[in-house]
Amino acid sequence: MAALTPPPLDNSLGVISIGVVVSAAIYGLTCLQTYNYFQQQAKEAEKDSVLLRASIVVLWIIESLHSACIAHALYFYSVSHYGDYASLQRAVWSIILPTGLTSLVGSIVQACFAWRVYIMSDKNKPLVSLIALGSIIQLVTGWVMTGLGFKYRLFADLGHFKALITTSWTTTAVTDVVITISLCYYFHNRRSGIKRCHLSYFRKSNIDTYQSTDNLIQKLIIYTINGGVLCSVGAIVALLTYLTMPENLVNIAVNFILGKAYSNSLLSSLNARTNLREANERGFSLDFVDSGPAFASQQPSGGVAVTTVFESNAGNQKGIYAQGHKIAHVV
Repeated sequence: MAALTPPPLDNSLGVISIGVVVSAAIYGLTCLQTYNYFQQQAKEAEKDSVLLRASIVVLWIIESLHSACIAHALYFYSVSHYGDYASLQRAVWSIILPTGLTSLVGSIVQACFAWRVYIMSDKNKPLVSLIALGSIIQLVTGWVMTGLGFKYRLFADLGHFKALITTSWTTTAVTDVVITISLCYYFHNRRSGIKRCHLSYFRKSNIDTYQSTDNLIQKLIIYTINGGVLCSVGAIVALLTYLTMPENLVNIAVNFILGKAYSNSLLSSLNARTNLREANERGFSLDFVDSGPAFASQQPSGGVAVTTVFESNAGNQKGIYAQGHKIAHVV
């Protein structure tokens, strides 16, 4: 009797191994970013809301569970069932569950960014509702796919869920793009508003303050684009690999990585607040808090203490303040 010819492993066990290794590396960054976030919070006089800090803890727990699952899946296929090529046709539980975990991570991160859009847009409810709808669809379809995965188990059956998988990844990508464009738009509006202010009240040293403000907002836009593009491109790649290569596991490997990208996009944007403060040589500070005002302030040497308010929960209080008095309105 002829020996069974082993199937090529590049598009099955090979891509799973690559996905696990890359995901593990990004998980290390997630742990570091989480540690840095709480280190910064310990030093802050005004801390982020309890809900946001709890969300970061929940994200880290989910990511840890996700990493444990995919590590188990790799061990299952490469060690426990080494040489059992038939096992590569069936999905072990630990390769199915990460699909739901990734959708949960994505929804939490999108909710955090949706709240940021809500504050930045002066409570634009239709826009935030659109983002929330996309996030909910992504969450529901992700867990429906997880349930179907437990029911059918065979990787070959993935082709039966084409409409569901396409809807999930497309919604994820579109929601990420909407969030990114919205934040960039409102950051740009704040930047334009500052430029339209009457600055005749200030000496040149104070006008330089607004140039610093402009530079910092540019950096915030870059941070936003980097995080949003990374997540949306990841979702698009997962969709394209599924549509073009449904017979292999490349899209599953991409899914291993995507959840970590979501967590790091949120954590990097939160930690960037401190990095931007420290990067400015003249002591200019910029805070973006989830539930309070985002503002920039500086007291130039020998000059007038100036605070530029971009966001405020206390009514229409956008403007430029010198020593507590409003002297210019931000359009």
